[in-house]
Amino acid sequence: MPVPWGRGALVGLLAAGTGLICFAVASRRMPVAGEPAVWPGPLWEPDPADDERDRHRRAIVQRNLSKEEATRELLAGRLPLLQAAARFRAADAAVPAQWRFARGAQASGLGEGERLCREVIARARVWLASEGSPQAADVLARLEAELERLRDKDGTIRLPD
Repeated sequence: MPVPWGRGALVGLLAAGTGLICFAVASRRMPVAGEPAVWPGPLWEPDPADDERDRHRRAIVQRNLSKEEATRELLAGRLPLLQAAARFRAADAAVPAQWRFARGAQASGLGEGERLCREVIARARVWLASEGSPQAADVLARLEAELERLRDKDGTIRLPD
């Protein structure tokens, strides 16, 4: 079977690979008799910022997992909207302040309780859409109605402590 890109390209590729291997071998310092044959110096220098980035990544992943679990329990009927919003608040609080997005009641014009309830509903909407649920419209209407029932006389939604 003929090669579509030709023999010349194959020969050139093999020559380039061989040249790189020869350069890598020749550029190494050869060990002196009795000295161990090791690469001169570390291949990777640890960076203190790596630890910080890793802690940041783990905290964000854990926050998202907590929110996903609360969303699944809400959609399964095991958790009311207000409790799911309280779990979202706890998940956000577990992330150090310097790693949080600059958003909140001031940015949206909503109080904390309503903002978190709406975040729960938004995640539920995405979850239902990704699952292709035929009951998505009914579930979302039920959650919106539950949100309205949670309002105090002054229109605010208060989360449990």
